[in-house]
Amino acid sequence: MNNVAMHIYNTQKCFQEEPMTLAFGIDAIDSMLDGGLQTGKLFEIYGPSSSGKTQFSLTLVAEVLIKYHTRPKCAIIYMSTMGTFPVERLYEIIESKLGDCEIQIDIKELLQNVSIYTIRDVEDLNKKLISAFKQSMHIKTVFQPFIDHFQRITILLNNVANVGRILKRLAFEFQTCVLVTNELKPAMGDAWSSCLNGRFLIQLQRKMAVLMRMSIGTGITNKRFFQIIQNHNTPPSQPISFTITKRGIETI
Repeated sequence: MNNVAMHIYNTQKCFQEEPMTLAFGIDAIDSMLDGGLQTGKLFEIYGPSSSGKTQFSLTLVAEVLIKYHTRPKCAIIYMSTMGTFPVERLYEIIESKLGDCEIQIDIKELLQNVSIYTIRDVEDLNKKLISAFKQSMHIKTVFQPFIDHFQRITILLNNVANVGRILKRLAFEFQTCVLVTNELKPAMGDAWSSCLNGRFLIQLQRKMAVLMRMSIGTGITNKRFFQIIQNHNTPPSQPISFTITKRGIETI
């Protein structure tokens, strides 16, 4: 796992009585997902390196930060195994989204709601997850974790299964929406797949293209596709093409 982002927002009432749906803000994809990702569930986005997995997480984080900005103590906790958080990219996505609406929001104030943790290994992840959820009980918050490149710190198969069960249990008990992103690695195996409520594939197709400028040359063009492989409340889908813009993820 390269990054883990945990998205938190607080309310006077717990959402456990009625599941919420968190939208990406991408009409075509939200429609395929029956509105978005449902709380109380564990989801995975997987695909090759540089395919756009982290961009999906950032797009979702930005969308929910904006949508729920009026909720007290709204926050994002981002746990990173790489030690960095793309704050400039998140700022760009939020700024672009706000440019399309009349809402006046201070982006810097929104970003103050993002806390960053560095994750070294599975034990470190477990400790910080437990600490975060204990805090949520104290301040009556509900969490939505977003987890990138899970396999980076779960080398042993039993670790994969154990952490998967923990995440699924936390998702259910706290009515949170846990989103994990991973590389295409078969080593994760059935133990991990059995923990998931939904699994989405990102495909990246690279093709050589002729460039016509001052001279003729070659370059690389990328085509990206999103596909539902399995989901708890929607059928598998055909691949849908998308692109990465200043607004984050957008369908073509």
